[in-house]
Amino acid sequence: DRALDILRLLGRVRPSAPTAFCFAMTAALLQHEGTTEIVIPGEDNRLLSVVREAWRPHAVVAWGEPVNSPLWADRVSGAAYVCRHYTCQLPAHTPDELRERLATK
Repeated sequence: DRALDILRLLGRVRPSAPTAFCFAMTAALLQHEGTTEIVIPGEDNRLLSVVREAWRPHAVVAWGEPVNSPLWADRVSGAAYVCRHYTCQLPAHTPDELRERLATK
């Protein structure tokens, strides 16, 4: 709540000096759009390369050896999982499938 109050306050002065508030704008955009979680268990560099094809400032990428975390629960090697707003899409097994999942809002 406090962070949102600060963003609202900055929103009033931002028009007078837009270049001074780049990080505030990024934070506001992140708050508005949310985070995309991308999980790629294993060592499939083809899937990781797809994620790296574009700048994804609001993406969290977990790749490699799974750890004890809900993000990794029930994930299998050789697939990529894209989640937004606490909902995951079907796993992607090919680079083209992953591109399609990442393009879906």
